[in-house]
Amino acid sequence: MPGLHQRFVQLQFGKTYTDEELYVQFKHYLQEIEDEGASVLNQLEYLHSFIDSGVRSQRSNLNWIYIMIHVQAALWLLLFIRNNADLVYHIMALLVVFVQYGICWLAVFSDRQGKFIMLIQQWLNQLDQEIIVLNYVTPDIGRLEEIDEWFDEREFARLWLRELSPSMNMTWKKILIELLPSGNPMLPAIRVTLGGKRKAPQHAVVYGFADKNKRDQPNQLLKTLKMFASVNPMPFYGEDDDREIFEKQIDRLRSHLINLFGKRDHQPITAYIDGLGWRSRLRIKDRTDSTRELMQRSANTFGKILISYTGLSISRNISILSTGNDEEE
Repeated sequence: MPGLHQRFVQLQFGKTYTDEELYVQFKHYLQEIEDEGASVLNQLEYLHSFIDSGVRSQRSNLNWIYIMIHVQAALWLLLFIRNNADLVYHIMALLVVFVQYGICWLAVFSDRQGKFIMLIQQWLNQLDQEIIVLNYVTPDIGRLEEIDEWFDEREFARLWLRELSPSMNMTWKKILIELLPSGNPMLPAIRVTLGGKRKAPQHAVVYGFADKNKRDQPNQLLKTLKMFASVNPMPFYGEDDDREIFEKQIDRLRSHLINLFGKRDHQPITAYIDGLGWRSRLRIKDRTDSTRELMQRSANTFGKILISYTGLSISRNISILSTGNDEEE
């Protein structure tokens, strides 16, 4: 890890960039990490330069401290000109001013660096949201009115008694649905975990997430479930008419989850919350989402480089924010 004295010139002098310009550079470096893998470690100076540029471009709220130091420096200069104190006093006063300048610079630098780290975290989540919209939400606009095959409760009764009946004594957050890789890239296997006890993976049709007459294709319930596996709460970007279509499909999933795991005081999926979206109280994990996994790997690699270069503690590591599946009811 280079010392601050080695980074001082880079941090203090050079071109500053807008957040939009930095965001474009950030996406470029993430793509390079994804494409080049470990070989990017041979070009760390470019990433280090980007980090310093990002920190340098942030505005600190602590710059006002410099005003106090300048006032003290002006008083010292005035006394020095008038020669109202001995030489030792002047030397001590000058040293105090320089020390305060150093402390102030460190405080401003720390504030700028913290703001840049928060900005990176926002960018990662923005990229994550874009993947959700492009891969899951946008392709289904206009097709959400499709009606899935009716859920046969009598046929499901045996599976419920054998596998899912213990869920009646659990809160929603203790239920985990995992989408696992299967022989069919379009249709994941479904594994349910109740209170930490995993059930055997099942074909999606067993839990009603594929229709019997189309066993090799996900139905609309599964597509909606995958959205919540990708981001939770799930926001919506679009027109009000499209939102009504989504609301209907989410309501179908809400009813389906109640059929699977039983009714409780709380709904498995909340109503739409302005500025937030719909939130699933169940934990839903997609183990098949390779696009987000690649981005997460790139983000983790960038985070390790950032920690190594800036000396941040592990608690300040960056990553895609939690999707909220572990929240309290």
